[in-house]
Amino acid sequence: MQHIDPYAVMRNTETLERYRAHNRAAWAAGKPFLGVAGGLVCLGLLLFFYGTVTHRPPALATGVLVSGLMALGGAAFVISLARVALYIRRHPFDPRGGG
Repeated sequence: MQHIDPYAVMRNTETLERYRAHNRAAWAAGKPFLGVAGGLVCLGLLLFFYGTVTHRPPALATGVLVSGLMALGGAAFVISLARVALYIRRHPFDPRGGG
């Protein structure tokens, strides 16, 4: 990983635009899994709060379902961040615009 001088990047508008485009592309690599993670976590929280509001005793199946959804959401989040890190490693930012 190379060190990038942030002040040199921000002073040059062309370099700043290339840097922003590079960051957008890196986060686009992980966006599908990030959406899945958000959906699974929201679904798990909705099931948990539905059980809390209706005052139903937590059944084993509901507990396993909520825990499983949260675990899958966490795994999808980790995969998303790993994809972003792999993109940044495979496509390093070149401040000189070499490619």
